[in-house]
Amino acid sequence: CGIPYEGFFAHEWFISCDDDRLIGKENEIRDKLDMTLKVLNDDYRVERSAALTGVMVNLLPTQKFYDWMAANGRVGSQTKFPRVLKKELLESWKNFLSSSN
Repeated sequence: CGIPYEGFFAHEWFISCDDDRLIGKENEIRDKLDMTLKVLNDDYRVERSAALTGVMVNLLPTQKFYDWMAANGRVGSQTKFPRVLKKELLESWKNFLSSSN
């Protein structure tokens, strides 16, 4: 879901990454992700020219995702990290990230 951003909306991506060579390349990854989504998804391309004014990319160690899942009782072979974090889950995730740094 979109998050409020500079009077409009943005997408914030949290991407699992254990490759140290990619750390610090968030802007490059953001640009490639944004460009690819514009090519593959007409609705996304239209939104990027209107209300969706920002795209943010956060690279995080895979273990952060596992730790949050465990802290929320979501460990098991049939549970997956949500693709879209709605309001309460997004708050929980961001609180977890800020407290685990």
